[in-house]
Order: sequence, then C-alpha cells, then structure tokens
Amino acid sequence: ETRRRVPPSRGELARVDKGRRRNALQSSARDMEAAASEEAATKGPSSPVGETLEASMRAAAAAQAEKKATADGAPPAAVKAAGEAAAKSRASGKTPYDASRDGQAAQKAAQKVLKDGMSPEAAKVAAERAVAARGLGMSPMEVAKEVAAAAKATQAALDSGASPEKAKAAGEAAGNAIRSGKSVVEAAGEDANKGKSPEAAKAAGESAAKARSAGKLPRVIANDEGSATELAVGDKGGAARSSKTLRDLAREQGLTVEDVLDQVASAQPFTPRKLSSLQQQQRIGIDLRVASNEQLEEAVARLRAEVESRKKPDPSLLALQVEHISHELAAPPTRNRRLSLEHLELYERFCSRIPPEASPAELGDLVQRIAKAKAVHPDKDFPRSGDRDDGNDEPASWESAVLKVPEGRRRQTMVMLYCNLLTGPLLVLATVALLWWLLRPLSPYLFALYCAWVYYDNKTRPNPSTDRLSPGWRDASIWRLMRDYFPMRHTLAHPDAKFDASRSYLFCYHPHGVQSSGAFSMSTAASGFDELFPALPPTSVQTLTMNFYLPMTRENLMALNCGDASARCLKNVLSRGGGSSAVLVTGGARESMLAHPYHSTCVLLERKGFVKIALQTGAALVPMWGFGENNLYENMAIDSPTIRRWQQRIQRALTFAPLLVAGRGVFSYTGGLMPRRRPITVVIGDPIDVGAAEAAPSAERIAQVHAKYILAVKELHARYKEIYDPKAQPVELV
Repeated sequence: ETRRRVPPSRGELARVDKGRRRNALQSSARDMEAAASEEAATKGPSSPVGETLEASMRAAAAAQAEKKATADGAPPAAVKAAGEAAAKSRASGKTPYDASRDGQAAQKAAQKVLKDGMSPEAAKVAAERAVAARGLGMSPMEVAKEVAAAAKATQAALDSGASPEKAKAAGEAAGNAIRSGKSVVEAAGEDANKGKSPEAAKAAGESAAKARSAGKLPRVIANDEGSATELAVGDKGGAARSSKTLRDLAREQGLTVEDVLDQVASAQPFTPRKLSSLQQQQRIGIDLRVASNEQLEEAVARLRAEVESRKKPDPSLLALQVEHISHELAAPPTRNRRLSLEHLELYERFCSRIPPEASPAELGDLVQRIAKAKAVHPDKDFPRSGDRDDGNDEPASWESAVLKVPEGRRRQTMVMLYCNLLTGPLLVLATVALLWWLLRPLSPYLFALYCAWVYYDNKTRPNPSTDRLSPGWRDASIWRLMRDYFPMRHTLAHPDAKFDASRSYLFCYHPHGVQSSGAFSMSTAASGFDELFPALPPTSVQTLTMNFYLPMTRENLMALNCGDASARCLKNVLSRGGGSSAVLVTGGARESMLAHPYHSTCVLLERKGFVKIALQTGAALVPMWGFGENNLYENMAIDSPTIRRWQQRIQRALTFAPLLVAGRGVFSYTGGLMPRRRPITVVIGDPIDVGAAEAAPSAERIAQVHAKYILAVKELHARYKEIYDPKAQPVELV
C-alpha cells in the first residue's frame, strides 16, 4: 500500500536549512584552508602566507570571516575585528565553524559600537570581549552587558585623553566588573574612580538624593568624575523614598546596559526602549524529554533570575500596592462600580507573587479578604469564559464557546457587536441598507435629506452639544453589558485626590489600543464616573470627526456628550468652568497602529498640543493608564515595515488608520474581529495643576509641563503594572 507523504513542518525545514548552511560554511572553510596549505607548500617558508601550516590556517579563517563581514556590509574596522577574532580562534585549536562563529560575534559587537559613534579602539575591545564571553558559555544578554560596559569605559578613557593602552585596561576592568556581578555604576567607575574614599562616594549619593528631593526630574545625577552610585527615587511630594542602584533601575525600566551607561555619562532622563526578543518571552515552553541541555540550562537560569528578582521588592512600592488593593476591596459595590471576579483573581495572583520574606504584616488578612469576596461573588457559580489569559495554554473547545455560554455573556457579546469599532459600522451599514430597501421608492430622497441635515447640523450646532445629552441613554443597561464583557473598572490612584468643582480637567488616556474602550466608557454612567467624581458633571469624550457623519453613530455620540477631538472643541469644553472636563486619547491613530498585547508604546514625545490647550484654559492635566487595553487584539502588522508605511500614508490622508488585527469570533476563541475578554483597569492619576490660564504660553512653559506630565505617566504605569498587567513591558515613548 502507498502512504500519503506528510509535508515537513516549518521547524523541520528550518533545522534542515540551518544544517545545510553550517555544512556549507565548514566546507568553504576547509576549501580555503586547503588552498592556503597548497600555497604554503609551493611558496616556501619565506612567503608571509606560507611560513607555516598554522599560519595558513589562520589566514584562511581570517579571510573567510572578513569575506562574510564584507558581504554583510560591515565597516572596515568591524571587518578587521572579525578577521582577527577568527584567526585567533583558529590558532587556539577551534574548528573552522567555531572560528567563523567567533568572527561573527566579533563583527556584530564591533559593528554596534561603531554604529553608536565610538572609535575603532573601543570596537576592538568590544570584539575581544564578545569572543571571550562567548567562549565562557555566557548568555546573549550577559555578553551584551559585558561588551557594552567595556566599550563605554574604553571610549570614556579615550575621550579623557588616556593612551590606547590605558583605555583598553579601563575597558577590561569594566568588563570584568560586570562579569563579577557588580552594578553598572561600579563597572563604569572601576577605573576612573579608583582610589576614591567611601566618604566621597557617599557624598555623591547624598547629592543625588538632595537634587531629587528638590524637585528635579528623576535622572541620573552624576558629578564630573561620574562617581554617583545611587539614585534617589522620590514620591509625588518630592521627598526621597528609597535608593536604588542603576542596575536595579535599569532592570525595572527594561533598559540595556549601554543605555544606562549613556545616561550616566550625560545625566539624561531614562527613556525605556523596546525589550529584546529574549526579554519578551514571558513563558518557558520546552519539552523536558527532548529539550537540549542548553535549553534546559537557559530555562533554569531564567527561572532563577525571576526568583531572585522577586526577593528584593521595593518596600515602599509594595506597601502602596497592598494599600491600593485593600482600598478596592473596602469600596462598597454599587450598580455601576463593583469588583469583577477577574479583578479579584488579579489581586489574588499579585499576592501569590510576593515572596514570604518580603510579605508585609497585613498580607495574610488581605488574602483572606480576597478569598471571602470571591466566595460571595454573584458570578462565582457561572461557567467561566474560555477566552481568558490566566496562564492556561490549553485552548477552550468550540463546545464551550457555543453550548456552555450563559445567557448573560451572550447578551454581552451581542452588545459588543454594535459597540465594537470593527463590527459596529458593519451593523450600521446593514441597518441602512435594510431601511433603504423598506422605504423604496422614497429611499433616495430621504437619504439626500438626511445627508443635507447632517451637514447643516455639524456646521451650526455647538460642539459638544450639551443640550442633546440624554441621561437615560447614558445610564442604559447596554453600557453595563459592554463594561462586563471585558470586564472593565475605573479607579483612582489615590482615593483622597481632590477634584474641585470650580476647576476644569483634561483627562488624558493611555494607551490608545485598537478602540480605546476604557476612554469611551467614561462617557457612560456604567464606568462609575459619577461615583468617582460626584462634584463633576458628565465628561465629554473626544472622538474622530468622521464619526459625526455616520448615521445612527452620530446620534449615539451626541446623546453621550462626545466631541470631535479638535482644539476648538477642547477649548469650548474646558472654558465653561463649573467642573467641566474632557477625555482625550493623546496618542491618536498613530498610537493605535502600535497596539499589541503587553506592549506599552505611547506616542507622547512630540505631542504637546494638549499641554498648550491646558495652559490656555487653566485646566488641570489628569493622566490615566488603561491596563489591558492593548491586550484585546493581536497586531498582525507590528513586525511588517511595509504594511506600517501604507498604514501611515492612509492615516495622514484620512485621519484614521486601517488596522490589521486579530481578535476572537462570536462562536470561537481564535480568529475574528471581536475583542478578547481581557480585564481592563483604568487607573486615574492625580491632577497636575498648570496654574492660571495663559493666552499665549511660551515654549519653555509648555516643555516644562510636558516633562512633568511624562514623569507622572511613567510613575502611574510603574506603580500599578504589577497588579493589573504584570506581563506588560515598561513604557516606551515615541
């Protein structure tokens, strides 16, 4: 009998391709060595190439590495470093393949250092450290740290006028310090600060604390010799709360060592970057029976690193987080504000991650309160959704999505079909098409009259139209169903924060996500806005102008007191006084193209228009972070520069971007346009007072308030991330 051949999987094809490339590389190296040996035999010992067979082998390895580096477009210094590293490796008895790998490691290290604007001497030191670290079996992250420290120290020594020999020694000392486990600052000052007294080092740390308590931005405050060893992290009042080494701060912010060293030298604010692919892997998925020894060792190392990182939490931050959870549990449940079962599980998991040696005294009582709240929760007896991110890798079956769904969740899904940004317009078009068919032959005339009315109304009505606000529609049960679909909860970072009815407030929401569910919900009573801010009238959520030209959608938005996100609309709202407020998603369409699960990218560095409007109207800025907003959809274009370019072109032309995303379906948990059921927690920070209204604020004043706002956003995210979205990356500003 003939058996149907099963096509190979992607993994099998990748392994075969990798083996072929390795064999080709080894064969090429052997051919070049054979040619060099033959040349050595014919030319004799007087030739530079033919002195010995060992020399010919080194020359062949160097030529192979330089050829590969040249083909990769590396600069001449990196090409030379690759050749020298391969030659040394071959001379030490390594195989041609290993020598070629050493050459590639040296090339990459030198190329990165040269790209950062450093000298060829620093690139040479970086290449040597990369090869040495690779020979010791260090992980790629450890190699990168050591190479960066050595290169930065070498370049710093050269810039200070040291000789190349002394500069190389400084780089070696810094690299050895990193390898021995010292902090980044200790490594950077291993050579420059040699012989400095402990009193001088302590004075540098105290000066950093005083500078922070004086209200300066949280940056690395270093003296001329770079001897500051501590960074004071202040609370909102400006008093120093704790001191951390720069290595701890780098780990918390997701920074690489080269970023830290750059900012130590220049005293610039920390700007988190995207994490590497190794850091982005939140899970360890290996088969214990078939995994290689290297995979097992890497998994064990990652587990140990995670355990060690949990043993040293910030006591003041941990106390604040425990206090926040305690306050949330104590808040009385209302019709529009009650803790969901999903949020109770978030609190439970957070408490389980606190190590016993760092547990506060009230943790035991807090765990009991969470368990009691779960036991009496009204949803505890209902079947749970299979579309949950609770660490379970087993996908739910289609039966659980079709046959075992309670009636309440079915209603939530039907509501989301209309409220969802991707499926709602389709339903509106279907309704319009049905009305067109039912009203024949008058459909063209009625449609023309409606279009004329929409155009006239948008040109003449006030924006937003407070007279069209419908309290009944704002408090409709449809919005509570939308809230419970995720579920969603709005809460204050500090319950005692003062929101005066005589002031106006501009609530700024981050991140945009695909549809900004957390921001839109604030236009409804279901968000608990009235309970959180009893002194303020209903807020005005800002949305796209084109939404006010869509039938049915515009009436819905006007009944919720929404605006069109223009400067004129914002000034109109914030100038009314009497506690008036607006909600603005500052990132806009550009930020929606960067939304992806567990990413925390904010388009904020160049967005200063909202700050100018706040200064012109005297409105206080209120930062907000929607934890879980980016987890609703997977961005299929996040790694495709071509698609991103086309999206940006369309966004510039139409003011909105067509998104290529994947969520869930109505009757399935994979593939579809419906958002996933992920808890969204909108944490509302303290208002930032901008002073009295200024008709024409200066650029310096705008930049000052903008920097203060960015700091507040970062602190808000760092403070509550571990509770509501522990897998989220640090904030990245673009």
